[in-house]
Amino acid sequence: IAVDASEYAPVRTNNAGYNGGVVGLAMNSTVRNCRYDGTVNFYGKFSGGVVGVSYDSVIENCAVEKESTVNVYYHFSGGVVGRAVGADNMIKGCSFEGNFTSVGYCSGGIVGQLLGGAVEDCVLGSYAYFGADKHAVGGIVGSAQPLNDITVKNCASYGTIRGAYSVGGIIGY
Repeated sequence: IAVDASEYAPVRTNNAGYNGGVVGLAMNSTVRNCRYDGTVNFYGKFSGGVVGVSYDSVIENCAVEKESTVNVYYHFSGGVVGRAVGADNMIKGCSFEGNFTSVGYCSGGIVGQLLGGAVEDCVLGSYAYFGADKHAVGGIVGSAQPLNDITVKNCASYGTIRGAYSVGGIIGY
């Protein structure tokens, strides 16, 4: 499946997880050139502004716009992707410019929890506010494990980042 050049407006969820502003679950898929612009409240784990969970997928040139708000009421959440699993994940050229709040841990401006794969050329923009109440909070990646299967390169973080501890401009934990 491929989702290409799409724009999506407000989404409302009240389920257990795999929530995305555009795609809930991407499995061996390509999601490219998508923009999310709106307000979303996610009440489950593995939630992202564009993709909830990516299994060995390509997420490329996707963005959450400046006027957007993403509120997550659980763990493992990201501005663009909530959780990425698998060595074949490629998250490239994505950006987050909106407002993000989470009451959970493992929260990242681009990816909340990275369990394999690569994040390249991604940006947490200067207009972004990214705040989480718990630990493992990063401007690009909240939590990255195992480190031998992960690449994070050519990324930048310019926005405001807040968390309890294990907070980093690029990777929180």
